[in-house]
Amino acid sequence: MTRAGAAFLAVLSSSALAAGQVSAQAGDLETAAVGFAELWAEGDASAIAAVLHRDGVLVALLGEEYGTLDRRNAEAALRDFLRHHEARGAALARASEVDGAVDRGFAEIRWEAVAPGTSELLRYTIFTGFERDGANWRITDLRVL
Repeated sequence: MTRAGAAFLAVLSSSALAAGQVSAQAGDLETAAVGFAELWAEGDASAIAAVLHRDGVLVALLGEEYGTLDRRNAEAALRDFLRHHEARGAALARASEVDGAVDRGFAEIRWEAVAPGTSELLRYTIFTGFERDGANWRITDLRVL
């Protein structure tokens, strides 16, 4: 695990981590988005699924529209997708709450990966929609372009 990923996980209490909460610190969207970028860079579909909204998440992966999926199906789609990409890194480009809606936000993440069997570095943008769930943020929309 990267140092940033370990630091993110260190700030979560064990009960918050077990519940799959994105951010346990003061409901900070940017912290949640950075944490998600680290999870994505690690390529762990189970950990990513744990931060998805319990009511489902809209998923689109490089032009393949999955529609709204429950966590289990989203995890399966992510596992298959990530299996075909060797992550080189992911970093938050920007995060912002939606104007006039303190319970909604979005983040843009830059992701670099290599397709298995090649050496070509590919660059993608991941757009995520977040919704506040109590003091924490959950992902409601996940699009890789």
